[in-house]
Amino acid sequence: MKRLLYTSLISTLFITSVALAQEEIPLPLFLGGQVKPIWVSISGISGEALQVLQFDLYVQGFSFTAPDAAQFLLSGRTMAT
Repeated sequence: MKRLLYTSLISTLFITSVALAQEEIPLPLFLGGQVKPIWVSISGISGEALQVLQFDLYVQGFSFTAPDAAQFLLSGRTMAT
């Protein structure tokens, strides 16, 4: 009888802790145009590597500009295969 009571108590505590761990956390909702882009300039990369990098950064909220107007400067080199 005690074993059943302990098993029920432990199961109840476990289920309660799992339910509390899954509590929703409110996140701010950013709609298009409300967040200013981060301006970057890319140099030294060309071809498909540049296209892929620009697309990935664009999706994350970056925009591209000249080096003198950029917040961040990205430079690199494309390695020959």
